[in-house]
Amino acid sequence: MEKVLEDLLKANELPFTTAETYIESEKLFQKIYEVRLI
Repeated sequence: MEKVLEDLLKANELPFTTAETYIESEKLFQKIYEVRLI
């Protein structure tokens, strides 16, 4: 799913940044995408 989203953002030339963190209580990783539109 991550690759599909990132490919879509790149194909549409939308600059983005990501942040990833581990949530210990849930035992999972969270990845946040930040897109800036002008």
